[in-house]
Amino acid sequence: MRYYRFQSGEIVKRATLGAVIAGGMLITSGFIGLAVTLGQPTSEFIRIGATFVIAFGCLSVAIPLYIDARRMRAECQRAAHGAGLQPNLSPCALCGTAAATFRCTTHGLRICPACVPRHDDHMRCLYKSSVADSAPVRRVLAFPARG
Repeated sequence: MRYYRFQSGEIVKRATLGAVIAGGMLITSGFIGLAVTLGQPTSEFIRIGATFVIAFGCLSVAIPLYIDARRMRAECQRAAHGAGLQPNLSPCALCGTAAATFRCTTHGLRICPACVPRHDDHMRCLYKSSVADSAPVRRVLAFPARG
């Protein structure tokens, strides 16, 4: 499959580029069809057809772009997973590392373990873990259900 690289660095498949161009032409021809019917009161069929052509053109542009965006997202996630980054971890607010595992509930900051002593104010700061536990916590009822 052939890819095109734009100056901004994005890579787009040839089929996607063709679908975008064809969709743009359909949208343009639909608007021209609507413009032709502006002064005529009895051209409802042409207006309906032009509106359908515009809608089909929009879909022919949107669907390939969506598929390419999903493909690029999957590639980025695979690259991040291969680099050893954990998914859904936001960067540390103080040093910028990618593994902020604590959240200061007072200030609303996400902090990595190395920066907790630097940020800690024992009178005000409370911390919660940002990483979800892998094992679910079993809750025990104080008064079991009667049965």
